[in-house]
This record gives sequence, structure tokens and C-alpha cells, in this order.
Amino acid sequence: LQMAKKDELYFYNSPNTRGQLLKVLSKYLKGKNKTVIKPNYKTFNKANTFNIRLMDDGSELINNDFYIYLNNDAYKLTNFQIVLDINGEKGPNVAGYDLFVFELTKDDTLTVPKENNDTCSPTSTDANNGYSCSYYAVTDKNYFSKLSW
Repeated sequence: LQMAKKDELYFYNSPNTRGQLLKVLSKYLKGKNKTVIKPNYKTFNKANTFNIRLMDDGSELINNDFYIYLNNDAYKLTNFQIVLDINGEKGPNVAGYDLFVFELTKDDTLTVPKENNDTCSPTSTDANNGYSCSYYAVTDKNYFSKLSW
């Protein structure tokens, strides 16, 4: 995987051009790409619809294998969030199961969201429940075996 140039990322981090960033990123990946309409995602506990505002600044299906969604950070805590659906159109389409959020920080570091039990919880009713599951998926080697598939 070849990385996009830093100046390309900055250019596309504006309301008028950030949706085009997907096309820039996808040229560094092999295979056929197509712009997609996102499936309906559920929160981590499968009780509610996941917050689609985290995926509203463009989307791309890469190799029919996974989606990339972009979100410009309205709170200005990061440059933007990158949301990945790791198995494309296949289910379960649940945040924390096959949908994971990453953050591109202001110092250009790709990170997972901070640990937060409220946004990766089997009992939370928050529309963002699943947002911080990337943290647990990366730091807990047994994370996926604990999920109720």
C-alpha cells in the first residue's frame, strides 16, 4: 500500500473538496472502485441505527471488499475520521463488528479513538455506540472472539 502525499490530504480537507479525497486515496489501492450508498449500520449493541453523520462526507467501495467513509470532524479535534467497513456489502453492518472508526490527528497520525466504555458497550443507547470499538479491537487480542455473532 502506497500512502497518499501529505499535501493531498490537506487540500481535500475542506467542505468543497473533501469528498474527492476518496478518489485520491483509492488510486493508491489496487482493484476496481465505485462510489456507494452506505448500508444501514447498527450500533454496537444492535439496538439502534449508528450515527450516519460519521460517514456523510463521501464513500467509496474498494475491491468489493470494504467501504471507506470520510467524516470532517465538526468538533475540530482531528483533521477527519476515516470509517472502514471491513467486509463491504456483507453483513452484519454493525459498528464494532465490521465497521471501525479511525482518526487522522492534527499531527497527521492515524489513530484509533480513545478508550470509552460508553461508545463500545452492550448496554449503551448512544447513537455513537461502536465509535470507540476500534480501540478495543486493536488492543485486545481476544476482542473478536468475545463478540456475539
